[in-house]
Amino acid sequence: MASAITFESAAREWLSAQATSLSPPTLRKAFWMLESFVFKEIGNEASTKVTAPAVLKILRQLEAKHHHETARRTKQRSGQILRYAIATGRAERDVTADLRGTLVPFKSRNHAARRSSH
Repeated sequence: MASAITFESAAREWLSAQATSLSPPTLRKAFWMLESFVFKEIGNEASTKVTAPAVLKILRQLEAKHHHETARRTKQRSGQILRYAIATGRAERDVTADLRGTLVPFKSRNHAARRSSH
């Protein structure tokens, strides 16, 4: 296996690689989410040392603030980054796979369109 890099380094590399396939708003939102919630918790960890409990801690913090969609997307992006690190020989596994079913089930509510009284 090649030398390990930090999760943050892998994430920034992955974001750069996605620059041509993700829309600019999606790319900005992914970067914001990682900067705001993930890097401060596991950014300095070697990509080989990131654990499922460490990722789950981040997700639980988001759920506690009722940010269910952000928690789901954070798990999704973290998995994409770890799979990228695996593909480039700098991680061994995607620990987010171990978190399947751990997020609080959340159904977004559809808001009916308001009818005009005219």
